[in-house]
Amino acid sequence: MHEGLLDKSQGYEALRRAYESQQALNGMLGIGVKSIPLADKLNLFLDYLLGVPWFRVEKKGAIFLLEDGELVMAAQRNMPPVLRRVCARVAVGRCLCGRAAGGGGIVVAAHLDERHEISYPEMADHGHVCAPIAGEEGVLGVLNLYTEPAAELDVQQREFVQAAAGVIAAAVVLARAEEKFIQCQKMEAMGRLASGVAHDFNNVLTVLMGYDFLLLEGLEPDSPLAAHARELRRGIGLAASVARQMLAFTRSRPARLRPLDVNSVVLESRKMLQRLLGEEVALEAGLCASVWPVRADAARLQQALLNLASNARDAMPAGGRFLVETENLEVGAGREPGLALEPGSYVRLSVSDTGGGMTEEVLRRACEPFFTTKRAGLGTGLGLATVKGIVRQAGGRLAILSRPGEGTAVRIYLPRAEGGAAALLPGRAEPEARGGSETIMIVEDHEDLRGLISDVLRGKGYRVLSAATPEAALRAPGPADLLVADLVLPRLSGPEVAGRLKARWPALRVLYMSGCSEPPVEAAAGSGFLEKPFSPTQLLVAVRQALDASPARRA
Repeated sequence: MHEGLLDKSQGYEALRRAYESQQALNGMLGIGVKSIPLADKLNLFLDYLLGVPWFRVEKKGAIFLLEDGELVMAAQRNMPPVLRRVCARVAVGRCLCGRAAGGGGIVVAAHLDERHEISYPEMADHGHVCAPIAGEEGVLGVLNLYTEPAAELDVQQREFVQAAAGVIAAAVVLARAEEKFIQCQKMEAMGRLASGVAHDFNNVLTVLMGYDFLLLEGLEPDSPLAAHARELRRGIGLAASVARQMLAFTRSRPARLRPLDVNSVVLESRKMLQRLLGEEVALEAGLCASVWPVRADAARLQQALLNLASNARDAMPAGGRFLVETENLEVGAGREPGLALEPGSYVRLSVSDTGGGMTEEVLRRACEPFFTTKRAGLGTGLGLATVKGIVRQAGGRLAILSRPGEGTAVRIYLPRAEGGAAALLPGRAEPEARGGSETIMIVEDHEDLRGLISDVLRGKGYRVLSAATPEAALRAPGPADLLVADLVLPRLSGPEVAGRLKARWPALRVLYMSGCSEPPVEAAAGSGFLEKPFSPTQLLVAVRQALDASPARRA
Protein backbone atom coordinates (compact mmCIF):
# COMPACT_ATOMS: atom_id res chain seq x y z
CA MET A 1 0.00 0.00 0.00
CA HIS A 2 2.82 2.37 0.92
CA GLU A 3 4.67 1.66 -2.34
CA GLY A 4 1.50 2.22 -4.36
CA LEU A 5 0.94 5.59 -2.73
CA LEU A 6 4.56 6.51 -3.43
CA ASP A 7 4.24 5.59 -7.09
CA LYS A 8 1.03 7.59 -7.35
CA SER A 9 2.66 10.59 -5.66
CA GLN A 10 5.59 10.48 -8.09
CA GLY A 11 3.19 10.30 -11.00
CA TYR A 12 1.32 13.35 -9.76
CA GLU A 13 4.64 15.21 -9.35
CA ALA A 14 5.73 14.35 -12.90
CA LEU A 15 2.32 15.40 -14.23
CA ARG A 16 2.50 18.70 -12.31
CA ARG A 17 5.96 19.40 -13.71
CA ALA A 18 4.82 18.67 -17.25
CA TYR A 19 1.79 20.94 -16.82
CA GLU A 20 3.84 23.84 -15.41
CA SER A 21 6.47 23.36 -18.14
CA GLN A 22 3.84 23.52 -20.85
CA GLN A 23 2.25 26.59 -19.27
CA ALA A 24 5.61 28.37 -19.27
CA LEU A 25 6.38 27.38 -22.86
CA ASN A 26 2.89 28.41 -24.02
CA GLY A 27 3.38 31.78 -22.33
CA MET A 28 6.73 32.18 -24.06
CA LEU A 29 5.20 31.28 -27.42
CA GLY A 30 2.54 33.93 -26.90
CA ILE A 31 5.20 36.52 -26.13
CA GLY A 32 7.24 35.42 -29.16
CA VAL A 33 4.55 36.43 -31.68
CA LYS A 34 3.72 39.78 -30.08
CA SER A 35 4.66 43.01 -31.90
CA ILE A 36 7.09 44.24 -29.27
CA PRO A 37 10.86 44.86 -29.40
CA LEU A 38 13.03 41.73 -29.31
CA ALA A 39 14.82 42.91 -26.14
CA ASP A 40 11.48 43.10 -24.32
CA LYS A 41 10.58 39.61 -25.52
CA LEU A 42 13.88 38.18 -24.26
CA ASN A 43 13.45 39.69 -20.80
CA LEU A 44 9.88 38.35 -20.58
CA PHE A 45 11.16 34.89 -21.59
CA LEU A 46 13.51 34.99 -18.61
CA ASP A 47 10.62 35.93 -16.33
CA TYR A 48 8.71 32.85 -17.45
CA LEU A 49 11.68 30.54 -17.02
CA LEU A 50 12.67 31.85 -13.60
CA GLY A 51 9.08 31.64 -12.40
CA VAL A 52 8.60 27.88 -12.86
CA PRO A 53 8.33 26.54 -9.26
CA TRP A 54 10.02 23.17 -9.74
CA PHE A 55 12.82 24.44 -12.01
CA ARG A 56 15.96 24.31 -9.83
CA VAL A 57 17.61 27.57 -10.88
CA GLU A 58 18.40 30.83 -9.12
CA LYS A 59 16.27 33.85 -9.88
CA LYS A 60 18.79 35.30 -12.31
CA GLY A 61 19.93 34.59 -15.83
CA ALA A 62 20.80 36.08 -19.19
CA ILE A 63 20.27 35.61 -22.90
CA PHE A 64 23.18 36.20 -25.26
CA LEU A 65 22.93 36.74 -29.02
CA LEU A 66 25.74 36.06 -31.46
CA GLU A 67 27.21 39.18 -33.09
CA ASP A 68 30.51 39.40 -35.00
CA GLY A 69 31.80 36.14 -33.52
CA GLU A 70 30.98 37.09 -29.93
CA LEU A 71 28.08 36.50 -27.57
CA VAL A 72 26.56 39.84 -26.59
CA MET A 73 24.29 40.05 -23.54
CA ALA A 74 20.91 41.02 -25.00
CA ALA A 75 18.70 40.47 -21.92
CA GLN A 76 19.19 39.74 -18.22
CA ARG A 77 17.27 39.36 -15.00
CA ASN A 78 18.72 40.11 -11.55
CA MET A 79 22.33 40.02 -12.76
CA PRO A 80 24.50 42.21 -10.48
CA PRO A 81 26.36 45.10 -12.15
CA VAL A 82 29.71 43.33 -11.95
CA LEU A 83 28.34 40.34 -13.87
CA ARG A 84 26.67 42.57 -16.48
CA ARG A 85 30.05 44.23 -16.99
CA VAL A 86 32.38 41.21 -17.15
CA CYS A 87 29.93 39.11 -19.16
CA ALA A 88 28.77 41.83 -21.55
CA ARG A 89 30.64 40.11 -24.41
CA VAL A 90 31.82 36.49 -24.39
CA ALA A 91 33.97 34.98 -27.12
CA VAL A 92 32.68 31.82 -28.76
CA GLY A 93 34.55 28.87 -27.24
CA ARG A 94 35.39 30.74 -24.05
CA CYS A 95 33.76 30.19 -20.66
CA LEU A 96 30.64 28.03 -20.33
CA CYS A 97 28.37 30.09 -22.59
CA GLY A 98 31.02 30.35 -25.28
CA ARG A 99 31.55 26.58 -25.12
CA ALA A 100 27.82 25.99 -25.58
CA ALA A 101 27.82 28.27 -28.64
CA GLY A 102 30.91 26.63 -30.09
CA GLY A 103 29.88 23.04 -29.46
CA GLY A 104 26.16 23.39 -30.14
CA GLY A 105 25.09 21.43 -27.05
CA ILE A 106 24.02 22.16 -23.46
CA VAL A 107 26.88 22.81 -21.04
CA VAL A 108 26.15 22.17 -17.35
CA ALA A 109 28.41 22.86 -14.36
CA ALA A 110 27.55 22.12 -10.70
CA HIS A 111 30.39 24.29 -9.28
CA LEU A 112 32.93 26.89 -10.31
CA ASP A 113 35.65 25.06 -12.23
CA GLU A 114 38.40 25.69 -14.77
CA ARG A 115 35.80 26.20 -17.51
CA HIS A 116 34.70 29.45 -15.82
CA GLU A 117 37.24 31.61 -17.64
CA ILE A 118 35.40 34.82 -16.78
CA SER A 119 35.52 35.63 -13.09
CA TYR A 120 35.77 38.52 -10.66
CA PRO A 121 36.96 38.93 -7.05
CA GLU A 122 34.72 37.45 -4.35
CA MET A 123 32.65 35.51 -6.88
CA ALA A 124 30.54 32.99 -4.93
CA ASP A 125 30.35 29.35 -5.86
CA HIS A 126 27.46 28.51 -8.20
CA GLY A 127 26.42 26.25 -11.03
CA HIS A 128 25.43 26.96 -14.62
CA VAL A 129 23.27 25.62 -17.39
CA CYS A 130 24.05 27.11 -20.81
CA ALA A 131 21.88 26.04 -23.74
CA PRO A 132 22.58 27.07 -27.35
CA ILE A 133 19.82 29.04 -29.10
CA ALA A 134 19.95 27.53 -32.57
CA GLY A 135 18.02 27.95 -35.81
CA GLU A 136 18.33 26.48 -39.28
CA GLU A 137 21.29 28.76 -40.00
CA GLY A 138 23.20 27.64 -36.92
CA VAL A 139 23.73 29.00 -33.41
CA LEU A 140 22.05 32.36 -32.80
CA GLY A 141 22.96 32.76 -29.13
CA VAL A 142 22.94 31.13 -25.70
CA LEU A 143 20.48 30.88 -22.80
CA ASN A 144 22.39 31.15 -19.51
CA LEU A 145 20.76 30.22 -16.17
CA TYR A 146 22.33 29.93 -12.71
CA THR A 147 21.89 26.96 -10.40
CA GLU A 148 22.61 26.46 -6.72
CA PRO A 149 26.03 24.89 -5.94
CA ALA A 150 25.95 21.10 -6.37
CA ALA A 151 22.44 21.21 -7.84
CA GLU A 152 21.92 18.72 -10.62
CA LEU A 153 19.43 18.97 -13.47
CA ASP A 154 17.50 15.81 -14.22
CA VAL A 155 16.41 14.74 -17.71
CA GLN A 156 13.08 16.57 -17.50
CA GLN A 157 14.78 19.84 -16.54
CA ARG A 158 17.33 19.54 -19.36
CA GLU A 159 14.54 18.87 -21.86
CA PHE A 160 12.70 21.93 -20.54
CA VAL A 161 15.79 24.11 -21.04
CA GLN A 162 16.19 22.82 -24.60
CA ALA A 163 12.53 23.46 -25.39
CA ALA A 164 12.78 26.99 -23.98
CA ALA A 165 15.89 27.66 -26.09
CA GLY A 166 13.94 26.52 -29.15
CA VAL A 167 11.13 28.98 -28.42
CA ILE A 168 13.68 31.77 -27.99
CA ALA A 169 15.34 30.82 -31.29
CA ALA A 170 12.00 31.03 -33.11
CA ALA A 171 11.38 34.49 -31.66
CA VAL A 172 14.84 35.70 -32.68
CA VAL A 173 14.39 34.40 -36.24
CA LEU A 174 10.94 36.03 -36.46
CA ALA A 175 12.22 39.36 -35.12
CA ARG A 176 15.10 39.43 -37.59
CA ALA A 177 12.80 38.57 -40.48
CA GLU A 178 10.47 41.40 -39.47
CA GLU A 179 13.47 43.72 -39.21
CA LYS A 180 14.59 42.84 -42.72
CA PHE A 181 11.06 43.34 -44.03
CA ILE A 182 10.84 46.76 -42.40
CA GLN A 183 14.27 47.65 -43.80
CA CYS A 184 13.10 46.67 -47.28
CA GLN A 185 10.01 48.84 -46.84
CA LYS A 186 12.22 51.76 -45.83
CA MET A 187 14.40 51.19 -48.89
CA GLU A 188 11.32 51.10 -51.10
CA ALA A 189 10.02 54.34 -49.56
CA MET A 190 13.42 56.00 -50.04
CA GLY A 191 13.44 54.75 -53.61
CA ARG A 192 10.06 56.32 -54.31
CA LEU A 193 11.19 59.57 -52.73
CA ALA A 194 14.41 59.62 -54.78
CA SER A 195 12.44 58.76 -57.92
CA GLY A 196 10.09 61.69 -57.31
CA VAL A 197 13.00 64.05 -56.68
CA ALA A 198 14.75 62.87 -59.85
CA HIS A 199 11.53 63.34 -61.84
CA ASP A 200 11.19 66.97 -60.74
CA PHE A 201 14.92 67.52 -61.20
CA ASN A 202 14.74 66.27 -64.80
CA ASN A 203 11.94 68.73 -65.56
CA VAL A 204 14.08 71.62 -64.31
CA LEU A 205 17.14 70.35 -66.21
CA THR A 206 15.12 70.13 -69.43
CA VAL A 207 14.08 73.77 -69.03
CA LEU A 208 17.69 74.84 -68.36
CA MET A 209 18.99 72.78 -71.28
CA GLY A 210 16.34 74.17 -73.61
CA TYR A 211 16.95 77.81 -72.90
CA ASP A 212 20.71 77.22 -73.02
CA PHE A 213 20.34 75.86 -76.56
CA LEU A 214 18.14 78.81 -77.55
CA LEU A 215 20.69 81.18 -76.04
CA LEU A 216 23.54 79.61 -78.04
CA GLU A 217 21.53 79.88 -81.26
CA GLY A 218 21.27 83.63 -80.77
CA LEU A 219 24.98 84.18 -80.04
CA GLU A 220 27.92 84.47 -82.39
CA PRO A 221 30.28 81.48 -82.09
CA ASP A 222 33.17 83.71 -80.98
CA SER A 223 31.13 85.58 -78.38
CA PRO A 224 32.46 85.38 -74.79
CA LEU A 225 28.90 84.59 -73.70
CA ALA A 226 28.84 81.59 -76.03
CA ALA A 227 31.73 80.05 -74.11
CA HIS A 228 29.81 80.53 -70.86
CA ALA A 229 26.69 78.99 -72.41
CA ARG A 230 28.68 75.95 -73.57
CA GLU A 231 30.09 75.53 -70.05
CA LEU A 232 26.55 75.75 -68.69
CA ARG A 233 25.53 73.00 -71.11
CA ARG A 234 28.35 70.79 -69.82
CA GLY A 235 27.21 71.34 -66.22
CA ILE A 236 23.63 70.49 -67.15
CA GLY A 237 24.88 67.26 -68.73
CA LEU A 238 26.66 66.29 -65.50
CA ALA A 239 23.53 67.04 -63.48
CA ALA A 240 21.48 64.93 -65.87
CA SER A 241 23.90 62.05 -65.30
CA VAL A 242 23.31 62.31 -61.53
CA ALA A 243 19.54 62.23 -62.09
CA ARG A 244 19.87 59.10 -64.24
CA GLN A 245 21.91 57.44 -61.50
CA MET A 246 19.21 58.22 -58.95
CA LEU A 247 16.55 56.69 -61.17
CA ALA A 248 18.69 53.66 -61.95
CA PHE A 249 18.87 52.79 -58.24
CA THR A 250 15.17 53.31 -57.55
CA ARG A 251 13.23 51.55 -60.28
CA SER A 252 12.82 47.93 -61.29
CA ARG A 253 13.18 47.36 -65.03
CA PRO A 254 14.76 44.81 -67.36
CA ALA A 255 18.46 45.30 -67.92
CA ARG A 256 19.20 47.54 -70.90
CA LEU A 257 22.23 45.87 -72.43
CA ARG A 258 24.21 48.09 -74.79
CA PRO A 259 27.82 48.18 -75.96
CA LEU A 260 29.84 50.19 -73.47
CA ASP A 261 33.36 50.94 -72.31
CA VAL A 262 33.87 49.63 -68.77
CA ASN A 263 36.60 52.23 -68.21
CA SER A 264 34.12 55.05 -68.86
CA VAL A 265 31.74 53.62 -66.24
CA VAL A 266 34.58 53.51 -63.70
CA LEU A 267 35.73 57.06 -64.50
CA GLU A 268 32.18 58.47 -64.34
CA SER A 269 31.74 56.78 -60.97
CA ARG A 270 34.94 58.05 -59.34
CA LYS A 271 33.43 61.04 -57.54
CA MET A 272 30.52 59.01 -56.20
CA LEU A 273 32.85 56.19 -55.15
CA GLN A 274 35.15 58.55 -53.27
CA ARG A 275 32.26 60.20 -51.46
CA LEU A 276 30.96 56.77 -50.47
CA LEU A 277 34.36 55.47 -49.34
CA GLY A 278 35.21 58.56 -47.28
CA GLU A 279 38.46 60.42 -46.85
CA GLU A 280 40.13 57.58 -44.90
CA VAL A 281 40.03 55.20 -47.87
CA ALA A 282 42.31 55.80 -50.86
CA LEU A 283 40.60 55.20 -54.22
CA GLU A 284 42.99 53.87 -56.89
CA ALA A 285 42.40 52.71 -60.45
CA GLY A 286 44.45 50.55 -62.79
CA LEU A 287 42.62 50.63 -66.12
CA CYS A 288 43.59 48.85 -69.31
CA ALA A 289 44.09 51.55 -71.94
CA SER A 290 42.57 49.48 -74.77
CA VAL A 291 39.89 47.59 -72.89
CA TRP A 292 37.40 45.72 -75.10
CA PRO A 293 33.74 46.81 -75.21
CA VAL A 294 31.11 44.71 -73.41
CA ARG A 295 27.32 44.55 -73.52
CA ALA A 296 25.94 45.71 -70.18
CA ASP A 297 23.61 48.20 -68.51
CA ALA A 298 25.82 51.16 -67.60
CA ALA A 299 23.64 52.36 -64.72
CA ARG A 300 23.45 48.89 -63.19
CA LEU A 301 27.16 48.28 -63.58
CA GLN A 302 27.72 51.56 -61.77
CA GLN A 303 25.33 50.38 -59.05
CA ALA A 304 27.42 47.21 -58.68
CA LEU A 305 30.56 49.32 -58.18
CA LEU A 306 28.84 51.42 -55.53
CA ASN A 307 27.58 48.32 -53.68
CA LEU A 308 31.10 46.90 -53.64
CA ALA A 309 32.49 50.22 -52.41
CA SER A 310 29.94 50.28 -49.59
CA ASN A 311 31.01 46.81 -48.45
CA ALA A 312 34.67 47.77 -48.67
CA ARG A 313 34.15 50.91 -46.61
CA ASP A 314 32.51 48.89 -43.83
CA ALA A 315 35.39 46.40 -43.97
CA MET A 316 37.95 49.23 -43.50
CA PRO A 317 36.65 51.35 -40.57
CA ALA A 318 40.17 52.66 -39.89
CA GLY A 319 40.88 53.39 -43.57
CA GLY A 320 42.70 51.52 -46.30
CA ARG A 321 42.86 51.17 -50.06
CA PHE A 322 40.13 50.48 -52.63
CA LEU A 323 41.48 49.44 -56.02
CA VAL A 324 39.50 49.17 -59.29
CA GLU A 325 41.18 47.45 -62.24
CA THR A 326 40.19 46.44 -65.76
CA GLU A 327 41.94 44.07 -68.15
CA ASN A 328 41.29 42.04 -71.28
CA LEU A 329 41.32 38.30 -70.71
CA GLU A 330 41.39 35.36 -73.10
CA VAL A 331 39.93 32.29 -71.37
CA GLY A 332 40.89 28.91 -72.74
CA ALA A 333 39.86 25.42 -71.71
CA GLY A 334 40.60 24.87 -68.03
CA ARG A 335 41.18 28.54 -67.23
CA GLU A 336 39.44 30.33 -64.36
CA PRO A 337 38.31 27.12 -62.57
CA GLY A 338 35.03 27.12 -60.68
CA LEU A 339 33.49 29.98 -62.69
CA ALA A 340 31.85 27.95 -65.48
CA LEU A 341 33.32 30.37 -68.03
CA GLU A 342 33.14 29.27 -71.63
CA PRO A 343 36.40 29.70 -73.54
CA GLY A 344 36.46 33.12 -75.16
CA SER A 345 37.28 36.79 -74.70
CA TYR A 346 36.30 38.61 -71.52
CA VAL A 347 36.82 41.91 -69.78
CA ARG A 348 37.69 41.42 -66.12
CA LEU A 349 36.63 44.21 -63.78
CA SER A 350 38.36 43.67 -60.43
CA VAL A 351 37.59 45.47 -57.18
CA SER A 352 39.76 44.84 -54.11
CA ASP A 353 40.12 46.26 -50.62
CA THR A 354 42.53 45.97 -47.71
CA GLY A 355 39.85 45.17 -45.13
CA GLY A 356 39.54 42.33 -42.67
CA GLY A 357 38.54 39.72 -45.23
CA MET A 358 36.05 36.86 -44.82
CA THR A 359 36.16 33.38 -43.36
CA GLU A 360 35.39 30.38 -45.59
CA GLU A 361 31.94 30.03 -44.01
CA VAL A 362 31.05 33.68 -44.65
CA LEU A 363 32.51 33.53 -48.16
CA ARG A 364 30.27 30.57 -49.05
CA ARG A 365 27.17 32.55 -48.13
CA ALA A 366 28.32 36.03 -49.17
CA CYS A 367 25.94 36.29 -52.16
CA GLU A 368 22.87 34.91 -50.39
CA PRO A 369 20.04 37.48 -50.23
CA PHE A 370 19.69 39.01 -46.74
CA PHE A 371 22.83 37.31 -45.43
CA THR A 372 24.99 39.86 -43.62
CA THR A 373 27.68 39.89 -40.94
CA LYS A 374 27.06 43.55 -40.15
CA ARG A 375 25.43 44.65 -36.93
CA ALA A 376 21.70 45.38 -36.89
CA GLY A 377 20.84 48.52 -38.82
CA LEU A 378 24.13 48.59 -40.77
CA GLY A 379 23.29 46.29 -43.66
CA THR A 380 20.45 44.56 -45.50
CA GLY A 381 22.40 41.60 -46.88
CA LEU A 382 21.40 42.58 -50.43
CA GLY A 383 24.63 44.23 -51.64
CA LEU A 384 26.53 41.26 -53.08
CA ALA A 385 23.32 39.48 -54.07
CA THR A 386 22.42 42.53 -56.18
CA VAL A 387 25.90 42.63 -57.70
CA LYS A 388 25.66 38.96 -58.66
CA GLY A 389 22.26 39.55 -60.29
CA ILE A 390 23.55 42.54 -62.28
CA VAL A 391 26.54 40.57 -63.55
CA ARG A 392 24.44 37.56 -64.57
CA GLN A 393 21.98 39.82 -66.45
CA ALA A 394 24.93 40.93 -68.57
CA GLY A 395 25.89 37.31 -69.25
CA GLY A 396 28.91 37.51 -66.94
CA ARG A 397 30.20 35.68 -63.90
CA LEU A 398 31.29 36.74 -60.44
CA ALA A 399 34.17 35.43 -58.32
CA ILE A 400 35.07 36.49 -54.77
CA LEU A 401 38.49 35.85 -53.23
CA SER A 402 39.01 36.56 -49.53
CA ARG A 403 40.84 35.40 -46.44
CA PRO A 404 40.74 36.72 -42.88
CA GLY A 405 43.23 39.54 -42.53
CA GLU A 406 44.03 39.66 -46.24
CA GLY A 407 41.20 41.76 -47.65
CA THR A 408 38.68 40.89 -50.35
CA ALA A 409 38.86 40.87 -54.15
CA VAL A 410 35.71 40.74 -56.29
CA ARG A 411 36.22 39.84 -59.95
CA ILE A 412 33.56 40.45 -62.57
CA TYR A 413 33.93 38.68 -65.93
CA LEU A 414 31.93 40.21 -68.81
CA PRO A 415 31.94 38.72 -72.33
CA ARG A 416 33.55 40.86 -75.01
CA ALA A 417 31.02 42.56 -77.28
CA GLU A 418 31.08 41.68 -80.96
CA GLY A 419 32.47 44.25 -83.34
CA GLY A 420 35.45 45.40 -81.28
CA ALA A 421 35.87 49.13 -80.70
CA ALA A 422 33.48 49.81 -83.59
CA ALA A 423 30.62 48.62 -81.37
CA LEU A 424 30.98 51.82 -79.36
CA LEU A 425 30.66 54.13 -82.38
CA PRO A 426 27.30 55.83 -83.04
CA GLY A 427 25.33 54.11 -85.75
CA ARG A 428 24.26 57.24 -87.59
CA ALA A 429 24.32 61.01 -87.47
CA GLU A 430 21.55 62.82 -85.63
CA PRO A 431 18.64 63.58 -88.02
CA GLU A 432 17.87 67.15 -88.98
CA ALA A 433 15.53 69.04 -86.65
CA ARG A 434 12.82 69.87 -89.18
CA GLY A 435 9.58 71.68 -88.40
CA GLY A 436 6.04 71.35 -89.77
CA SER A 437 2.49 72.69 -89.71
CA GLU A 438 0.67 69.90 -87.81
CA THR A 439 -1.29 70.40 -84.60
CA ILE A 440 0.42 69.15 -81.46
CA MET A 441 -1.14 68.82 -78.02
CA ILE A 442 1.20 69.12 -75.03
CA VAL A 443 0.18 67.69 -71.64
CA GLU A 444 2.78 68.58 -68.99
CA ASP A 445 2.10 69.73 -65.42
CA HIS A 446 5.44 71.52 -65.06
CA GLU A 447 4.62 75.07 -66.19
CA ASP A 448 8.11 76.19 -67.26
CA LEU A 449 8.76 73.00 -69.21
CA ARG A 450 5.38 73.20 -70.89
CA GLY A 451 6.13 76.79 -71.91
CA LEU A 452 9.55 75.85 -73.30
CA ILE A 453 8.17 72.99 -75.40
CA SER A 454 5.40 75.24 -76.74
CA ASP A 455 7.89 77.97 -77.71
CA VAL A 456 10.22 75.53 -79.48
CA LEU A 457 7.41 73.89 -81.47
CA ARG A 458 5.74 77.17 -82.42
CA GLY A 459 9.12 78.46 -83.53
CA LYS A 460 9.23 75.63 -86.10
CA GLY A 461 5.74 76.31 -87.47
CA TYR A 462 3.63 73.84 -85.49
CA ARG A 463 0.20 74.72 -84.07
CA VAL A 464 0.25 74.01 -80.32
CA LEU A 465 -2.54 73.06 -77.89
CA SER A 466 -1.26 73.27 -74.31
CA ALA A 467 -2.76 71.57 -71.23
CA ALA A 468 -1.48 71.57 -67.64
CA THR A 469 -3.72 68.71 -66.50
CA PRO A 470 -5.24 65.56 -68.01
CA GLU A 471 -8.71 67.04 -67.52
CA ALA A 472 -7.77 70.13 -69.54
CA ALA A 473 -6.41 67.93 -72.33
CA LEU A 474 -9.63 65.91 -72.49
CA ARG A 475 -11.70 69.12 -72.78
CA ALA A 476 -9.52 70.64 -75.51
CA PRO A 477 -10.92 71.16 -79.04
CA GLY A 478 -9.34 69.08 -81.74
CA PRO A 479 -8.35 67.08 -83.48
CA ALA A 480 -4.59 67.02 -82.91
CA ASP A 481 -2.06 65.14 -85.01
CA LEU A 482 0.33 64.36 -82.15
CA LEU A 483 0.06 64.10 -78.37
CA VAL A 484 3.24 64.97 -76.43
CA ALA A 485 2.58 63.89 -72.84
CA ASP A 486 4.51 63.19 -69.68
CA LEU A 487 4.21 59.60 -68.51
CA VAL A 488 3.59 60.80 -64.93
CA LEU A 489 0.63 63.17 -64.58
CA PRO A 490 -1.72 63.98 -61.69
CA ARG A 491 -4.76 61.69 -61.43
CA LEU A 492 -4.42 60.17 -64.92
CA SER A 493 -1.22 58.80 -66.44
CA GLY A 494 0.04 59.71 -69.88
CA PRO A 495 -1.08 56.37 -71.42
CA GLU A 496 -4.56 56.82 -69.90
CA VAL A 497 -4.87 60.30 -71.42
CA ALA A 498 -3.65 58.95 -74.76
CA GLY A 499 -6.20 56.14 -74.71
CA ARG A 500 -9.12 58.52 -74.14
CA LEU A 501 -7.98 61.00 -76.77
CA LYS A 502 -7.44 58.25 -79.35
CA ALA A 503 -11.05 57.23 -78.86
CA ARG A 504 -11.97 60.73 -80.10
CA TRP A 505 -9.18 61.15 -82.65
CA PRO A 506 -8.24 57.69 -84.05
CA ALA A 507 -5.37 59.05 -86.15
CA LEU A 508 -3.63 60.60 -83.15
CA ARG A 509 0.05 59.79 -82.80
CA VAL A 510 1.73 59.76 -79.35
CA LEU A 511 5.12 60.85 -78.00
CA TYR A 512 5.78 60.23 -74.32
CA MET A 513 8.29 62.10 -72.17
CA SER A 514 9.86 60.76 -68.97
CA GLY A 515 12.98 60.74 -66.84
CA CYS A 516 13.07 56.94 -67.27
CA SER A 517 15.58 55.65 -69.79
CA GLU A 518 12.87 53.56 -71.46
CA PRO A 519 9.07 53.54 -71.35
CA PRO A 520 7.01 50.99 -69.41
CA VAL A 521 5.37 48.18 -71.36
CA GLU A 522 1.95 49.85 -71.54
CA ALA A 523 3.49 52.94 -73.20
CA ALA A 524 6.07 51.29 -75.47
CA ALA A 525 3.93 49.85 -78.26
CA GLY A 526 3.02 52.20 -81.10
CA SER A 527 4.41 55.33 -79.42
CA GLY A 528 7.48 57.52 -79.51
CA PHE A 529 9.56 58.12 -76.42
CA LEU A 530 11.76 61.03 -75.35
CA GLU A 531 13.98 60.74 -72.29
CA LYS A 532 14.33 63.78 -70.03
CA PRO A 533 16.30 65.96 -69.94
CA PHE A 534 16.30 66.66 -73.68
CA SER A 535 17.43 69.54 -75.88
CA PRO A 536 15.19 71.46 -78.29
CA THR A 537 16.93 69.65 -81.17
CA GLN A 538 16.14 66.25 -79.64
CA LEU A 539 12.53 67.35 -79.08
CA LEU A 540 12.08 68.49 -82.70
CA VAL A 541 13.65 65.29 -84.06
CA ALA A 542 11.43 63.08 -81.88
CA VAL A 543 8.31 65.05 -82.82
CA ARG A 544 9.07 64.81 -86.53
CA GLN A 545 9.79 61.08 -86.30
CA ALA A 546 6.53 60.48 -84.44
CA LEU A 547 4.53 62.45 -87.02
CA ASP A 548 6.20 60.74 -89.98
CA ALA A 549 5.81 57.22 -88.59
CA SER A 550 3.55 55.08 -90.77
CA PRO A 551 0.41 53.52 -89.26
CA ALA A 552 1.95 50.07 -89.77
CA ARG A 553 4.93 50.97 -87.62
CA ARG A 554 2.71 52.39 -84.91
CA ALA A 555 0.33 49.41 -84.78
